[in-house]
Amino acid sequence: TTESTVTPDEVEFEVSFVVDPSAVNITVKPKDTTKPYFYYIMEKSVYDTTYEGNAALAAQSDINVIINEYLEFIGGTPADALSEMLLIGESTSTFPVYGNRQYVCYVCYTDPQDGTVLGNVEVYEFAGPEIAPSANTFTIEVLSTTFRSIEYAITPSNDDQYSYSLITKEQFDQQP
Repeated sequence: TTESTVTPDEVEFEVSFVVDPSAVNITVKPKDTTKPYFYYIMEKSVYDTTYEGNAALAAQSDINVIINEYLEFIGGTPADALSEMLLIGESTSTFPVYGNRQYVCYVCYTDPQDGTVLGNVEVYEFAGPEIAPSANTFTIEVLSTTFRSIEYAITPSNDDQYSYSLITKEQFDQQP
C-alpha cells in the first residue's frame, strides 16, 4: 500500500512500489524529465524520530552526507558527487526492506551544482512484507547419551530456517 502526503495536482513524481519478501522495487517517473532529482527510502520510525517528519530536512541532510562522503573518499567538487547520485528521467531501484515495518520514500528535484533541494519534497509511505509466524514444528529424538555427550536428531516439519542450542535445565530456568 502507498500513501502520499501531497495532493494529485501538486505531484511532480509518479512513484510506485512492488514489495517482495526481502526488498522493494521502486519506480519513479518525474513530471519534468530534464531536471535532476533524488530519492531515498528509510524506516518511518527513523524518519519520525530523527527528522520529526520533515521531508525537506531529511532530503537535504542525506544529500549533504552523500556529498561529504564522496568528497572525503574520492575528492573533487559537490557537482562531481551529484553527477554520480542524481537521476534524470524514469528510474527503477531495489532497496532491502524488513517485514511488518512501515517505510517512507521521499523524492525531490535537486540543484546539480550544490545539492540544494528545489521545490517541494514529496513523501510516500508503504509497508514492508507481511510476515506470518512459522507453522513449523519439531521432533527431537535423543539417540544416545554418555557421561560426556548426547546425540540427538531434530526433524522440522517444513523447510523454514531454524537454529537451536543445547543448555542445561538450570540455565534455562534462570532465563527471564
